[in-house]
Amino acid sequence: MVTNWLDLLDIRCTPEIYIGLLASMFFFGWFAFIVTTMWLHIEGRRVTLLIACASHLVILLGMNLTRNYFTTGAFLFLAGFCNGLRLQVHELYFEDFITTPKRESFSLVRTIAENSVILFAALYFKFISKDLLGLLIVGLTL
Repeated sequence: MVTNWLDLLDIRCTPEIYIGLLASMFFFGWFAFIVTTMWLHIEGRRVTLLIACASHLVILLGMNLTRNYFTTGAFLFLAGFCNGLRLQVHELYFEDFITTPKRESFSLVRTIAENSVILFAALYFKFISKDLLGLLIVGLTL
């Protein structure tokens, strides 16, 4: 089983700039979301959230199934865009339903929980296993 993108996308002998560009495409998607953030206010929250969640799921599935460098880069860009859109709508709903005195503490707990997932994934790949399937099984069971 191939466990990294170097072998999966056959980019082991490509110039380093292409690998760096592939790693940056998610953040370029975030930047594109910041530039086009008015779409959220034009289309409405519910429709935007449904579109962002459904397309994020399809994008992540497509990104895991593709074997092409350029398609993976495009999927990463779209995943960054949809992720920013999805998190922005969730943040707006969060602010609407939580009362003002409790908002800061809930926001702190949510941020810690969200970033602990990334920390857990990094520690998993560093110390436990390089296999993605185990991490997916743990993530789906939680």
